[in-house]
Amino acid sequence: MFRQNPQHTGAIGSDNISPPLKLKWKVPLRGIVDSSPAYSQKYIFVGTDNGYFYCVDIVSGKIIWKFNAGDVIFSSPCVGYGNVYFGCYDGKLYALKVKTGELVFSYQTGSRIKSSPAVADDKVYFGSLDYNVYALDSRNGKLVWKTKTKWSVSSSPTVYDGKVYIGSDDKYAYCLDGKKGAILYSYQTVGDVYATPVTAPSGENTALPVNENYRKLGGSVVSAPTVAGGEVFFGSFDAYVYSLSKDANNRYNWKVKTGDAILATPVFIDGKIIVGSKDGKIYAYNSQNGAKLWQTNTNGFIYSSAAVNSKYVFVGSWDGFLYVLDINKGGVVWKYRTGGWIRSSPALINDVLVFGSRDGYLYAFTTERS
Repeated sequence: MFRQNPQHTGAIGSDNISPPLKLKWKVPLRGIVDSSPAYSQKYIFVGTDNGYFYCVDIVSGKIIWKFNAGDVIFSSPCVGYGNVYFGCYDGKLYALKVKTGELVFSYQTGSRIKSSPAVADDKVYFGSLDYNVYALDSRNGKLVWKTKTKWSVSSSPTVYDGKVYIGSDDKYAYCLDGKKGAILYSYQTVGDVYATPVTAPSGENTALPVNENYRKLGGSVVSAPTVAGGEVFFGSFDAYVYSLSKDANNRYNWKVKTGDAILATPVFIDGKIIVGSKDGKIYAYNSQNGAKLWQTNTNGFIYSSAAVNSKYVFVGSWDGFLYVLDINKGGVVWKYRTGGWIRSSPALINDVLVFGSRDGYLYAFTTERS
C-alpha cells in the first residue's frame, strides 16, 4: 500500500540498496504513472492514467495481469487479506485478487477517488472527493461507516492504534475512531488538508495530504501525517511543516515554513523529518524542535514522497530525475533522469528500488556491484 503499511512506515527500507544503482528493468505501461507502487511477495502493483491497473513481477518486470478500470487511477494501491485495493476517478474503490486480478468487489462513492486506501482491522479506509471518509468491510465491500467532512478528501488515511488520521480540503486534519468513524478531534491549518496522515509508535513514522488548486483553496494538507514519539508531523499547502501533539486538539509543538506548498508525505527516521516541497527543495528538520538540518535543491516541484534507509534518501522530482541524497548532509550522491516528470513515490523492496514516471514507464533499480 502507499508507504507499504497502514502506518505508512514502509518508506524506511533496507540498507541493501545503495548507489551507484543500475537499471534492473523498465516496463512500458502506456500511461502516466503517478500512482506509487505497492508490493506483496514477488508482485508489484500500480495504476496509470489510461485506466489500467497492473501486476508486475519484481524479478523480471513481466506483466502478470492487468485490469481495466476505465478511468484515471491516481490512487496508490494497498494489499491485504489476499486482495489489492485502489481508488479510481470513476468514484469506485476496487478490490482485486492479488494472484489473478479477478474483481472481488467495487464500491461506488459520490465522486472521484484520489485518496490511497489503507487496510487494517478487517476494514479498508479511504477518502473521496464527495467530502466523505469511508470504512468498508475488506472482504465484501459492505459499508461499515462513512464520516462527512466539509470539503473533498484527497488525503490518504493513516491507521494506528484503532484511530484513522486523514486530512480534508476543509483545512482540517482529522482523527477518527476506526470502529465507528466518530470524530475524536480535528486540527485546523492555515489551508486545506490534502496530505495523508501517518501514525506510528514512538520512534517510528506515520503521516496526512493537500489540494492541487491550493492558491484558490488556501493551502490543503496533501502531505500524509507522520506520527512518532507522541507527535504528528505533516505538511500543508500553506507551505508549513507542522508538529502536533498526537492527542491534543488545536495545539502545535512547532511549525516551519518552506518556500511553497507541501504535497509530499514526511518521513521520520533517527530524529529527522524529511520532506519535499513544491519549491523544488528537499528538507530535513530536527523532529523535536523543527530546526533545519539541511536542504537540497532540485530543478522541479517535489510531489514525490521520499523513501529512506539509514544512509540515503530516495526521491523523485518534477525535473524528471530520481535523486539519491546523503541522509545526514543532503548532498546528491547519485541521480537518474527519466523521460518525464516524477510524481510517483519510490518504494524500497528488499534490494530493489521501484518507482513510476510520467514517461509511462515503471522502473526498477538495484545496487551496481563491482
